[in-house]
Amino acid sequence: MQNHDPASGPAEHATHVLAQALHRHQEELVQQNDELHRAQSELAAARDRYRDLYDFAPVGYFTLDADGRILDVNRTGATLLGMAPLTLRGHGLGRFVLAGDSDRWQRHLQHALATDGLQRLDVAIAAHDSRFGYGQIDSLRTLADDGAITLRVTLTDITGRMRADMDRRMAALDNDAREDERRRVALELHENLGQTLSGLKLDVTHLVHVSESAACRQAARAMLTALDAAVSTVRRITAELHPPMLDDLGLNAAIDWLAHDTSQRMGLQHSLALGPEIPPLAPATALAVYRFVQAALSHLLHHADSTDVHLEMQRQPDALKLVMQARGTVGPLSAGSDRQTHDGQLLQHRARLMGGRLMIAAARDGSGWQSLYLSLPIALNEQGRAQHTDALA
Repeated sequence: MQNHDPASGPAEHATHVLAQALHRHQEELVQQNDELHRAQSELAAARDRYRDLYDFAPVGYFTLDADGRILDVNRTGATLLGMAPLTLRGHGLGRFVLAGDSDRWQRHLQHALATDGLQRLDVAIAAHDSRFGYGQIDSLRTLADDGAITLRVTLTDITGRMRADMDRRMAALDNDAREDERRRVALELHENLGQTLSGLKLDVTHLVHVSESAACRQAARAMLTALDAAVSTVRRITAELHPPMLDDLGLNAAIDWLAHDTSQRMGLQHSLALGPEIPPLAPATALAVYRFVQAALSHLLHHADSTDVHLEMQRQPDALKLVMQARGTVGPLSAGSDRQTHDGQLLQHRARLMGGRLMIAAARDGSGWQSLYLSLPIALNEQGRAQHTDALA
């Protein structure tokens, strides 16, 4: 007969309960361990994604100390400067700024270290591998873990933009040079031919009075008519090269003369509504607007077989509004033949170069009118404000 220990029952039960508790704890530990492994994997993946974003970003990232030395740099920044990332550390970023911009870089560095907020600077960059370009530097002051002041810097390659801007400036200078040449030619043409034709008119007029032959007097009068036409042609050619009255009398007078001369030559009916030139346009802007009106009149009248033309221009404090209308038998510039479409695109391009917006439209009522609407934003400078105030007074 087996002996039974009364205390064995509770002990076995306690052991069983403890074993179950340990088993549950073990499962929880395994689950937590799995979660930790997943979190570690996610952190590693996030770190890799951050590193990829950091290293292969389209701009260069730099961390600079208070002396402008590179503490950290991504691959793009190192590529822009033509050196390996590890090799760049410890070098001053200013070493890669061309000498002509080095003073500006030093002032930017000191200002960025002493100022909150984003600071920007465009400089010429000379890479270690002898490449030359332009960079946009954006700097933001931050604090490192040890409390030291550092700069977070991005370097963006703007070489393409700067060269395009330089090309535009060179084109503008070239255009100014050509305009100066036109002005010189116009003045010489007007003075030389004008004086010659005036002298011939005096001689022919003298012949009319002193000649005893009726046939000779009649021929001389015909020559006077031809000389008057030649003088008119010289004036028109001079105005097309560079209108003298644009400098002397202003844009309104030049456009008024252009409309009258064009209408007279082409047998058109014309009307004008030119507002006061307050505030006045800068000479370069006035010339650009005159050239646009000249080109638009030519395109409108030649394509539309026009009989009537109307022109309105209103100078506002911050914009110029120009309306040109011609009535004819041919469709608008924005549609029709390839030539019409091409000329419409040229006018659109001229408007964009001036910073304006052009709309070409034809009347829907079949009246034959087609219109050009030009809106040209113009900043009112302090000189314009003063002139505007004086004129109103």
